[in-house]
Amino acid sequence: MIKFRTYITLQIIYFLIYIIVPERASAQELLSLQQVIEMALKNNYSILIAKNDSAIAAKRFNPGNAGFLPKIDITSQQNYSQSNINQVLSSGTITDKSGVQSSNLNAGIILNWTVFDGFAMFINYDKLKEHKNVSSCIMKNEIDSAVASIIEIYAKVTLQQNIVHLFNESVGFSDERLKFISDKFELGSASKLDVLQAKVDLNEDKAGLLEQVSALKNLKIQLNKVIIRNLSDDFRTNDSMDINTNLNREILFNSLAINNADLCVARTNALIAAKNTELTNSKYYPKIGLFSGYNYSSTESGAGFMRKNSNNGLNYGLSLSFNIFDGFNTNQENEVNRLYEESSNYTLQNLKISIEGYFLQLFNNYQKYLELVALEESNNEVAKENLDLALERYKIGNYSSLELRQAQKNYIASQSRLISAKFDVKMTEKELLRICGLMTVR
Repeated sequence: MIKFRTYITLQIIYFLIYIIVPERASAQELLSLQQVIEMALKNNYSILIAKNDSAIAAKRFNPGNAGFLPKIDITSQQNYSQSNINQVLSSGTITDKSGVQSSNLNAGIILNWTVFDGFAMFINYDKLKEHKNVSSCIMKNEIDSAVASIIEIYAKVTLQQNIVHLFNESVGFSDERLKFISDKFELGSASKLDVLQAKVDLNEDKAGLLEQVSALKNLKIQLNKVIIRNLSDDFRTNDSMDINTNLNREILFNSLAINNADLCVARTNALIAAKNTELTNSKYYPKIGLFSGYNYSSTESGAGFMRKNSNNGLNYGLSLSFNIFDGFNTNQENEVNRLYEESSNYTLQNLKISIEGYFLQLFNNYQKYLELVALEESNNEVAKENLDLALERYKIGNYSSLELRQAQKNYIASQSRLISAKFDVKMTEKELLRICGLMTVR
């Protein structure tokens, strides 16, 4: 009886040490969820690539790419030649030379400016803007997905830490039980079978602990990989998961329609498809352009009628082109683009229905898991009370070793279910915030 009082006292002391003594923090770096997410935003390669893609699309969004600005080219060419000349002029003059050198210089500056192309330049400018927008949506989606994945792995590490702690408690309980039974065996009040069973139970708990410790190490490696840290770096997470129990369905649903990244991409793609149809229609209009240029030309020859010639001047004008018939290719392209536009709208509506259905299922699960957490908290209190009662009865000889072991298992199972239920709430909360575009550090 004294042994068990000592055991209970020690367990309380160990638990308090586990919570308040900072020795564990000195052995392992404490990483908060916010720190982990900040590392990922800075180092994660998928996020960095998405940011670069978005920056590229932003740089391409300019009037020059759309065709608003003129094009100016400078050309220059210098030619040299050596030839043999044999000329007989009408005056009777004869020129017969070999190795005559000549040179020709041409230089100019040319401006071409399309001033009207059936509004295509305006449509292209709008398309570039939508490509920039869709790139931003894709970047947001990549960041939200990465953050959601990090929250999930972080929560798994926290879950596993709690399970390891739970198995440590179970090992400590079984070890004390073995010592108690061994003392009773020496006094002749317990059988050898009870001692052997206690050893089997202790070894079973130790094996379970080893399995859980290994799983924890693997999860830490996985988290280090995502945030681009040394894979072997050890750390610990916060011991509890911060659960939001007050998510509002209406607020989330309204945010879903506005901020969901997948819907943003689908909406923008539908707009781009509509712009492609408009772009095809622009081919039915004439194209009007302005051109201007300045040319300089100089020729020198060592022999011949003209020994040197140079000229320069400005030219300018207006160009107009209008396609009358192209084998119905424009009409066909127009019909194809209209079908693409129609399909894009169908895709958007189908995705909207799918995501809204997914949201409703998630929110139902969120409410269910909250109820399960409340239930498991109640069950855990009962299991703890049952274990305490089993201990008291075992101390006075009214409970067998097997019955005590079952009470211990029931308590461990209850604790595990409670931890898992909290994890399920966190994962559902995370997914709701992700699809509603509200992914933040939580």
